[in-house]
Amino acid sequence: MKKMIKFSIIASMLSISAFAASTENKAPEKVVDSFSQIEKLNKHFEGLEVFKSMSVDFVSNKQIGDTGMYILKGKQPNGSLVKIISDKNGEYLVIVDQRGQAQVADVKNKKALTTPVDMSIVKSKKEAFTYGTGSKQLYVFTDPECPVCKEFEKTWDSIKNDVTLHVYFYNLDYHKEANNMTKYIMAGKTDADKASRLIDIANGKEDYKTAKLTAEEEKVAAPFIIDGKEIGNKIIIEGTPTVLDSEGNSVNWPELIPQPKDVPRPAKK
Repeated sequence: MKKMIKFSIIASMLSISAFAASTENKAPEKVVDSFSQIEKLNKHFEGLEVFKSMSVDFVSNKQIGDTGMYILKGKQPNGSLVKIISDKNGEYLVIVDQRGQAQVADVKNKKALTTPVDMSIVKSKKEAFTYGTGSKQLYVFTDPECPVCKEFEKTWDSIKNDVTLHVYFYNLDYHKEANNMTKYIMAGKTDADKASRLIDIANGKEDYKTAKLTAEEEKVAAPFIIDGKEIGNKIIIEGTPTVLDSEGNSVNWPELIPQPKDVPRPAKK
């Protein structure tokens, strides 16, 4: 499951090692050792618009050699710790969460900095099923027991005319019911049946617990459970749901959901 940092423009994750590799052979970190300088820089960064929107209180900072980049540590209002690598103007950010995962963004141009996934790896195995009739092709890695995945799946009906979802299972090891759920889903006779069962589970139904599957029906799910995990590991999925476009770019799924239109207020008489 994903714990999203409060920063709407960042849509994808990169491993922290990727950033570390880019700073090899650079000068060692130069620690800002004056308390007054640290406080002054903390206030400077807190005053930047991008950090105001994140409501971060910075407690420390270090300049990284002569790169013009800084390592910042701070807290958000909910108490979560955050480590941010930023230039002095807050135009380029690497945000590292408590699990050591990093999110990279070009703030000035409002876009994520990502490396696309090799889609030939994804397409080397057949998806579990497809959903939707739209022209936009998206590839979804989901875990039927994942709470965040369920929130996404509850919205599928609202986007089914705009997208075609190619669904793969990436069941997390600590979700003990995920494989049983998948067996029940894959026992559906058509793609529509399978999608309906997945969405029912997302909405809290537990028919999978009492369903009597035949030995053949149970076997149907096995290759999709194995293949989904194999593909996910190859392309380094770090959380579910993961959504990719046809070019392998990460898609921020909440942005797919239609927003309610503002209802015009009646004119005053």
